[in-house]
Amino acid sequence: TRLAYTDAGTYTVYYCVTDGGESLIGSQRVVIAKKPVTVTTGSASKAYDGRALKNGDAGITGLVKGESATAKATGSVTEVGKAANTASITWDTAKEGNYAVTEALGTLRVTKNASPVTLTAASAAKTYDGKALRDERVSATGLPSGFSVQAKAKGSQKNAGSARNTVGEYRILNAAGEDRTESFSNISTVDGTLTVRRAAI
Repeated sequence: TRLAYTDAGTYTVYYCVTDGGESLIGSQRVVIAKKPVTVTTGSASKAYDGRALKNGDAGITGLVKGESATAKATGSVTEVGKAANTASITWDTAKEGNYAVTEALGTLRVTKNASPVTLTAASAAKTYDGKALRDERVSATGLPSGFSVQAKAKGSQKNAGSARNTVGEYRILNAAGEDRTESFSNISTVDGTLTVRRAAI
């Protein structure tokens, strides 16, 4: 009886040899090795903007002619840093057990956002009334969509004259309210001016 083995694995084949009326029964181990295939994915990079970085390029090579499988890139990076662009395989007509998969994965890299971000303390003025003039507002320009600044200006002017209204401690927040200040590398501050005019008597 002839047996045909096609899938990868280790098989024991038994045989019988007849010579001059005597029969010799034996066995032989047969190994069908898994066929190497390679899964590849693409690479990508960008500056941090709070949105996920992906690259959908993916492929699989080395399949036996007539068999099919589909590779899909699954990697994703949102925060500053890097990670492999991982992949998943859907085995269509090909059998997973017949293949030894090697990965050649791309890299997804998010760098710090170096675009200029400017935090500006408010300016204000009033006529002298014996009370200190303060304005804690701070506005921001250059932030990606969905980001905001949490900050207070810390200037004060009571008597007639002018003083700087400086930006105090600040935090850059994403849409979820999480602190992402460290993901921005080009933040500058601009002072406002607090002016108290002399009162007319």
